[in-house]
Formats: sequence, structure tokens, C-alpha cells
Amino acid sequence: MTVQLPNPQTDSMLRRRRYLAYLLILVVSFFVLNRDQIFGRGETDFVVLEAGIPEYCYSSQAVLRIGSQRSSLPDWPQLGYCGAIQTDHGAFQVIEDGMIILGSQSRSDIVRKIRPGCAYQAQFIGLGTTPKRGDTMWVHVQPIIYAVTETAPCK
Repeated sequence: MTVQLPNPQTDSMLRRRRYLAYLLILVVSFFVLNRDQIFGRGETDFVVLEAGIPEYCYSSQAVLRIGSQRSSLPDWPQLGYCGAIQTDHGAFQVIEDGMIILGSQSRSDIVRKIRPGCAYQAQFIGLGTTPKRGDTMWVHVQPIIYAVTETAPCK
């Protein structure tokens, strides 16, 4: 009976292939989990119609958060746990506390800036079409605003 010893070259090649497969799975997972942040970024100008959302809020979507919490009930709870602002371009959610997006402002900063009757330029993430004037607020998936800049004085 002969005993076959492991071939160091074969073991090394199998190990490299396994590491390459793990790396490929990791990269694909990153893109799948962050697809809206990578492929669905946009910018739009709008006028705020209503802004009754909690200043502090996170749900199960936020990173490293278990459960949900908010500082107050939103005016429109039908539009999600953390609510959404109503604009002339439809409804937009605001970034939740704990979400990590490069270049984002905090939720409390955005909520304090936004006032009804004011015009803003907003950066958002979300797959789908770019919101346009006249869109309904009852869209199934609202884009998520992560930064705003006031563009005109309030009316």
C-alpha cells in the first residue's frame, strides 16, 4: 500500500482559488447591499410643502441598530416609520440616524433646515426615476435625502 503525500503546489493553488472566491463574494455582496448608494444617487431642486417628520429616528434599515426609535410621530406615518417630507416633486424620506452615506448631513441638521415654502437643492439616493415636479407623494419607494442646501429665500 502506497501513501500519497499532499502536493504543496496543489494545496497552495487551491488556497489561492478559495481566497479569490471569498474576495469575489465579498465584493459582490458590497455592491448588492449598497446598490442604491452607488448606482442610485441623484440631485434635484424642490419646494417643501409639508415637513412634519421626527428630528431623531431610526428603523431596522439603519446600520448597527436593533429595533426602531423616533423622537415623535410623523405627520404622515403611512409614508414609513420615520415619515417623509412632502414637496412639489413628491415625497422624500430623510436619512435615518445610523445610516452611513459618504457626504451626508445628519438627520437632525436636515430636519432643522427644512421649512415649508422654502426651495432646496437636495442630494438623494434611491433606485428608480429622478423625481420631477408634479409627482404624487404616494409613490411606493421614496428617495432618501442625505444632504440639502437652501436655494431661494422662503415665501
